[in-house]
Amino acid sequence: MFMTENDSFGAFMFLRFLAVVLCLTGPAMAECLTQEDFIDAEVTVGLQAGDEWRVMRSDDGVQAEYRDRYGEPLRWQLTEHGVYPRFEQQNLSVDPASGNQTPFPAASWEMETVYDQDPPPPVAGGNFATTGVASGNFGGVKKTWAFTVAYSFDPEKTVTLSGCRYRAIGVNGSFHSSSVDWMGRWVYFPDLAVGIQTKGKDSRTGEAWVNGMIALGG
Repeated sequence: MFMTENDSFGAFMFLRFLAVVLCLTGPAMAECLTQEDFIDAEVTVGLQAGDEWRVMRSDDGVQAEYRDRYGEPLRWQLTEHGVYPRFEQQNLSVDPASGNQTPFPAASWEMETVYDQDPPPPVAGGNFATTGVASGNFGGVKKTWAFTVAYSFDPEKTVTLSGCRYRAIGVNGSFHSSSVDWMGRWVYFPDLAVGIQTKGKDSRTGEAWVNGMIALGG
């Protein structure tokens, strides 16, 4: 049995078609995240500084644990929609490279936030403002204070992370109290129903920080 020139060309085109199909249905497509991936299971979010968030959704809200580049858990927070803080605990920083043997996590402080209005899921181009009360335990000292906050939601855009495209809405929050003001920024993913904080203020040092995302999942 022998193949004609037309037969050879047909076989070649079929193999090319098969290769394209395999590429489209391969792991890169299968690994793109959905809302279900966050339900009671941690999803790792890689950050520019080499650190990461570990994010999951539960009945209580969106939980996020921040780990530094050594894998040390320095912060744990519970938020509404991944954007509005509800509870946060920050741990003492221990740099393993320094030889510090202090056990971790060692609670540095914890804080609870109660809003006077229920925060809504971010909607592109919208805004939300409310008042509330925050209370916390800071090194054994209890404090309570009132605050106001105004959120603005950027226009929706599409971002690519870890080879996958996601709809995203930038969220800017401006907090004000009698003793301190600070700005925060999050990126909210409507299709995933979670938000990731990329800008804030370190309550231990008072310094502002910015740390963008470079990977989602894995």
